Amino acid sequence: MRWLWNCAMINKAARQKAYDKGVWSEVLAVEHLQKLKYEILEQRYKTKFGEIDIIARNKDGLIFVEVKARSSRDEGLYAINYRSRRRIEQAALYYISLNEELVELGMRFDVIVVSQEKNPALVSGNKSNICIEHLDNAWIAGQ
Repeated sequence: MRWLWNCAMINKAARQKAYDKGVWSEVLAVEHLQKLKYEILEQRYKTKFGEIDIIARNKDGLIFVEVKARSSRDEGLYAINYRSRRRIEQAALYYISLNEELVELGMRFDVIVVSQEKNPALVSGNKSNICIEHLDNAWIAGQ
């Protein structure tokens, strides 16, 4: 019985570490968007359909951003499958339905992947570079 308890504690610690990494990545993504002069409207917006990591606005309209923290850009992009795109789209439509002043604005779906590239040439103890890759118009709703 003790062995099962230890496994549960390890799994809980691993989940907490993944959660913390996700939150940290979202903070970096918000900073990136603010440098691009985006207005951040919501973060970690939860609906009955799911969560949208970041809702922002710029001169082009509303931007719904999915943030992925992965070891590589490709891994982050592959993590956003058809089902997750539909969930985000439904949550976006729900958000707009509650904010009627935003109905006339255009909207798009972006992805920001936060990854760490290994660089053995770095001399410091941290041999990783943080990479933030922003793919705007990552997908078209309904496709």
